[in-house]
Amino acid sequence: MPVIAVADTSDLTAVEAIYGGVHALQIVWTDSNGRLPWEPGYANSPGSQRLLGSH
Repeated sequence: MPVIAVADTSDLTAVEAIYGGVHALQIVWTDSNGRLPWEPGYANSPGSQRLLGSH
């Protein structure tokens, strides 16, 4: 599974309050055909996996 760097960590306020600056990674899963959300023919709905960074 690919991993992407999270670009906007503003939703991680609790983590930031405890640890200070936040650097996060997101694991991205494929659809049932092995396609990633940014690949043509991705079968899952656009809202099924919120991408927090770019690939």
